[in-house]
Amino acid sequence: TLWTFTRMYPAVGFSHNWFSLSLVELKRRPSSLGPIVLGRLIVVLGLESLWPMVYVLVCYPFAGVFGSIKIVILVGLFLLLNNLCYISLGSVLGVYSKRVPQGMIASTIFSQTSLVAAGFYTTLPPALDWIRYISPFYWTFRGILKSCFKWNDTLECIKGSSEV
Repeated sequence: TLWTFTRMYPAVGFSHNWFSLSLVELKRRPSSLGPIVLGRLIVVLGLESLWPMVYVLVCYPFAGVFGSIKIVILVGLFLLLNNLCYISLGSVLGVYSKRVPQGMIASTIFSQTSLVAAGFYTTLPPALDWIRYISPFYWTFRGILKSCFKWNDTLECIKGSSEV
């Protein structure tokens, strides 16, 4: 869960402060906001794209999951998209919240709900089963599992049997 929602929290504060400053700049010079937005977008996307790939290239060989470079790149891509999704959600919460603490509370509620709603930590009641489909973590984890494992994989229990 390292890459699930941790980037959402700084995005709330940064976006709130950046949006407040951008409103001042927009009133001063309306034409200068476009290059600022484009520059920030390129920097955030570029830098946030780097870390999931570094993480995957370092950690997956240690875990023994490094069977194919295609799988490693796919897992990195899923983590990257998840990262960008939570950054985008944090940015929206930061822009629309009146104060940073309110945005942090909203992001905590959303991130924790999306983790629980994914269904990996607990079983949801049938009436709430639909909520997992709005969880970015659900789709990321599902994509990683489908890219790493195949239907014909056989996995053995550590102790050699399924009994503990």
